[in-house]
Amino acid sequence: MDTTAPNSRTSVPRKRRTLVERWKDWLFRPTLEWVQVEVNTDCDAQCVYCPRTVLGEAWPKRQMSMETFVSILPRKARSDTERPPTLVHLQGWGEPFLNPYFFDMVDHAKRGGYRVSTTTNGNLMDQALAQRLVEAGVDTLAFSLAGIDARNDKIRRGTRLDQVMEAIATVDRVKRRLGANRPAVNIAYMLLKSGLDAIERMPCFFGGTGIEAVVVSTLGHVASPGLAREAILPAGDEEYRAIKDRCDGATEEAARQGFILHFQVPHPGPRAGSCGENVLRSLVVSTEGMITPCVLSRFPPEPHDAPYDDPLVFGDLATESLREIWWRRSYLGFRRSFSEGAPPERCRSCVKLGL
Repeated sequence: MDTTAPNSRTSVPRKRRTLVERWKDWLFRPTLEWVQVEVNTDCDAQCVYCPRTVLGEAWPKRQMSMETFVSILPRKARSDTERPPTLVHLQGWGEPFLNPYFFDMVDHAKRGGYRVSTTTNGNLMDQALAQRLVEAGVDTLAFSLAGIDARNDKIRRGTRLDQVMEAIATVDRVKRRLGANRPAVNIAYMLLKSGLDAIERMPCFFGGTGIEAVVVSTLGHVASPGLAREAILPAGDEEYRAIKDRCDGATEEAARQGFILHFQVPHPGPRAGSCGENVLRSLVVSTEGMITPCVLSRFPPEPHDAPYDDPLVFGDLATESLREIWWRRSYLGFRRSFSEGAPPERCRSCVKLGL
C-alpha cells in the first residue's frame, strides 16, 4: 500500500507496553462504538450552512495522509460477539471521495475487522465508483440532502436533488448486478426551519428507492448570524410537541413504506446527561490527527471569524496513540461530566445535548 500523502508526518516510535497499558488497550477496544475520521476538508459543493462555505478562503483545505490514518486504529477491532465491531466513518467537513487514498483507508480498516461507512454529496458517483464501494466492502453509504424539492439545490449549492437520486439508483443497480446487499444506502438529511413542510412528504418521496434509513438532523452549528433563523429551536413545550407529533407521524408512515425515518428535535427545556453525538463512546479525528469529542466541538457555540477557534482538542496522533489520548485525565473528566449530568459549559447550549 502506498503510504505517502499530503501532510505526512514522522511515525511515533513504538515502545514496550506495561501491564497497565495492555489492560487499557484491551478495555479500549470495546469502549469505542464509532470513530469519525475527517479524511478531507475540501469540497466540490457550497452548502449555505457549512462553515467551509461561510469562511471561504479562511477555511483550511487538507487531506488526511495514510500515515495518519494508519495511526488511528488499534490493529484489530473488538471481537465482542454481542456487539458489532467499531464503526469507522470516513467523513467530516468535506467530500471524502476527493481524498485519493479513500479506498486505501477502507481496505486498511476492513482488514482490521472494522465496519466502514461514509457520507457523500453524490457529485462523483457513477457506476465505476459504486462498484468499487461494493467490492471494497463499505458497510453504509449515506447521501446528504437538505430538501426533497428545488429547495435542496438552493441550500446545497453545487449539488442537485435529481443527481443524488440517480446516484442512489446507480448504487442500487450495481448491488443487484453483483448480488450484494451492502453498502446499505442512507440519507443524511439537514432539516432547516424553512423546510419543515417537507416532514410529511418524506415517507412517500423516499419510499421504494432502496434507501434503508433517513437520519434527519437540525442545524447544530450556526456558521453565520444570518443562518440563525434556520435553526429549529422550539420556544416552548407546545411548539416542541407540534413539531414532534409531525415527526412521529412521518416516522410511522416511513415504517409502512419500508425504511427507517429518524428525527432529532431539540427539546426547549433544560438538557443534560446524554449527547446525540454519543461522546461517551465515540470521537472524531481531524485531517491533521487532532482528537475531538465530536464535529461540533471544533467550534464555539456562536458564529466566529476563524476556523478551529478555541477547539476542544484532547490530543494529537503525531505524538501519542489514540489509546493514550482516550485515557488522558482531562478526556476522562470530560466524559465523566456527561455521566454525572453536568457537561462542560460550552456543551450546555448544544442542540445535541439531551437527544
